Amino acid sequence: MIDNINIDEVISKATKEAIREYDKEKSIIQKDKRLHNTRLLMKNYNKLKEHIENVNVDLDIEVDNVDDEVWITSITRTKLRTMKMMAYVDSALKILKRRFRKECIEYKYRAFEMYYIEEKSNEEIIGTLKCGKNQPKIWSDLVLNELSTLLWGIEALGM
Repeated sequence: MIDNINIDEVISKATKEAIREYDKEKSIIQKDKRLHNTRLLMKNYNKLKEHIENVNVDLDIEVDNVDDEVWITSITRTKLRTMKMMAYVDSALKILKRRFRKECIEYKYRAFEMYYIEEKSNEEIIGTLKCGKNQPKIWSDLVLNELSTLLWGIEALGM
C-alpha cells in the first residue's frame, strides 16, 4: 500500500513538473514568434509603406483589368489590413521615440531607425553614432523588444 501511494505521488509530481516545463517552453516559443513577427514587420517596413501608398493606383488598375469581384475584394481587404497594421506600427514607433528621447537614450532608437527604416548598413550607423561595432545591433534589438511589447501587448511578455 505504501509503495502504491509513493508511486502515485511520484507520478503526480512528475506530471505536474512536465506540464510546467511544457507551458514554459510553449510561452518561450510564442514570445519568439511574436519577436520574429515584429522583426519581419520592420525588415519589410519600407516595402509595406510603399504598398499602401499605392493603394488607389493599384486598385484602379486591378478594377480595369479584372472582372472577378471576389479577387478584387480580397486585394482590397489585404491592402486595408496592411494599412491598419502599418498605422498601428507607426503609432507604436512614435511612442517609443518619445520614450527613448525622454529617457535621454534617443541614440538607441536612432540606431534602430537607421537600420530598419533608413536601411543603413551597420558601418554607416557606427560612423554616424560613433559607437562600437556591436552596439547598433544591441540597441536595435532593445527597441525591437519594446516594439514587440507595444504591438502584441501582454502576450509579448509571455504572461
